Amino acid sequence: MEKGLKSLRGVDVTPGDRPARLTSTTPRSAPVPLRSCVDGNLTYKLHPPTLEAVGRKKKIGLGPRSHTALRVLAKGKRLRGTRWDPFGYAGMRRLERRLAAHYEQMVLRLARDLDESTYDTAVAAAAAADMVRGYEDVKVRNVDNYVTRLRGLGIETVELLDT
Repeated sequence: MEKGLKSLRGVDVTPGDRPARLTSTTPRSAPVPLRSCVDGNLTYKLHPPTLEAVGRKKKIGLGPRSHTALRVLAKGKRLRGTRWDPFGYAGMRRLERRLAAHYEQMVLRLARDLDESTYDTAVAAAAAADMVRGYEDVKVRNVDNYVTRLRGLGIETVELLDT
């Protein structure tokens, strides 16, 4: 085994389709260390929100036998944003769509009213979106911080709080 590949076993990865992309057969889609991983014993540790919702506290390990299923899931990325998206109605996805729509409307409104006196506020409001990072609970806390920041700048955030 090459040096450094040992550290790939049991690696925690970013949620979403990253595990599927990592197991893709297309050489360019995998990071350099995985291209040379030939023993196939890589295990991904994931904590899907659906399992968390039913009370599972620990991450699950997906080993070599699951790589085919992960590749199939990666193909499902094409369904995002369509009515066939199986995860599109999850609370986090709905929040993300509201965030994107609010940001677009906010930036258009700020650009329309832009002048010397509003420039600093517009830049700060546009940059505040960078605060929204993380996964599940972390993202929700960051969205709360984002809304607080926008309110401090005098930006209306009512549509973000709708359910």
